[in-house]
Amino acid sequence: MTIELMDGATGSKHISSEDWTVFNEATYGASEAVFDWGNRFKLTMSTANAGTLATGAGLVDGKRVWIKSPESITVTSGSQGMKRNDVVGIRYETYQSGSTTLERPVVEGVKGTPNATTATDPAIPDKFLALWRVPLDGIAVGEPVALFDVMQSIQGFRDSVSRASKVSSSVSIEA
Repeated sequence: MTIELMDGATGSKHISSEDWTVFNEATYGASEAVFDWGNRFKLTMSTANAGTLATGAGLVDGKRVWIKSPESITVTSGSQGMKRNDVVGIRYETYQSGSTTLERPVVEGVKGTPNATTATDPAIPDKFLALWRVPLDGIAVGEPVALFDVMQSIQGFRDSVSRASKVSSSVSIEA
């Protein structure tokens, strides 16, 4: 059967990861996104090698993920006289547990290539929500740069439309 009831009783457990992925992408229109929740995965670097990724919610490969409490991250040391950009994000992966294929999100950094003059971002792997660029200049870490836009909640979208209509209704054009 090619038609499936997702939100109803069918007599057995039947909702799969694939079902949710399709509906998430149909609803949000993206495979990777950051939602307006928590601290939106804010990255704070406490040293050149250690940082904290704050709470947030988003999509990775169409799967909803969230960080409920801050996660520690580690950045590999830079090299004296070299520049490098690393990218911190969340990767979706599958793995085997016995004969069962399971899924999980993993917070990780993608290390850039050191260069004496110009730092460039590393290639971003598939199924990866790129969150922050971490610039390194020698052994010093710079301020993280957000690589995402925040997807507005329905409330935020409704408020923005409501404000726009109030502004446009109060403007008069004289000929």
